Amino acid sequence: MTTNYISQNYNFQLNDIEKENIQIFLDLPIPFAKKIFKIDEPYYRKIKRWMDNTKNNNWNVKDKYSISECKRMFGVNTTIQTFSNEIKSFIFGKTNYDFDMKNAAFGFCRYIINTYFPSKLLEYGTLIDYSNQREKYFKNGNNKLSYITILFSSNPKSLIIDNKHLFSFVNFKNAKDTNGSKLSYIIFGYENELLQECIAEFKDIIKSPIFDGFITSKSCNLNKTLSRLNEIGEKYGIEFTNKSFMNIVIPENIDNSTDYEMVKEEFEDNHF
Repeated sequence: MTTNYISQNYNFQLNDIEKENIQIFLDLPIPFAKKIFKIDEPYYRKIKRWMDNTKNNNWNVKDKYSISECKRMFGVNTTIQTFSNEIKSFIFGKTNYDFDMKNAAFGFCRYIINTYFPSKLLEYGTLIDYSNQREKYFKNGNNKLSYITILFSSNPKSLIIDNKHLFSFVNFKNAKDTNGSKLSYIIFGYENELLQECIAEFKDIIKSPIFDGFITSKSCNLNKTLSRLNEIGEKYGIEFTNKSFMNIVIPENIDNSTDYEMVKEEFEDNHF
């Protein structure tokens, strides 16, 4: 584990489609924007401020990210990383790819078990099985967030407390006094190590890191980029995917006389 990054700056010029989409968002009546994009007033003001600042800066993005004590990289103030899926899709969906580590948390758990605890593969068989084929577990209302919550709230003590010396790259000082919190520090440490390797290779086209992935322009070859990302992730057994953006289409002729509730219902039926 060798990550030494403290902060990173992402400065780039928006393309014409991204500029147009931001201007469309800014021109929307506020009640409509809040209802369609499912955001509240404080979040709307925060996102609008970012857009106004970017526009006033000749459409140049100036985002800064910092690696936290838990080893994850977070945006400083408002960044593209903080955009909701709806807003991110509307602004960047047509001109960018969204590369993501598939099932990262459990994938790194699998790596930890295979690397440090191979004698316990049977003991942690369900965890390994979920990391390999999680879709079959999505029943009775459970989804990936449900299982991640379980992982970081109740997990094998022997993987963490009894073997701290194996994870000397982690500073547990500010971790909550739970096994789950400490496990998250370890997993995010491996996650960021892999992320930084990928960022170093594709730094010329990356627009924003998004936790366990990043957004890039479509100037790259999709299949070749995915192939290379998977080569980098192979040592951890991590697979990358190109996540689909949401299909966001704004109805025409929206003004202050529009019945927002009616438009919202029709919009969601057709686009969500």
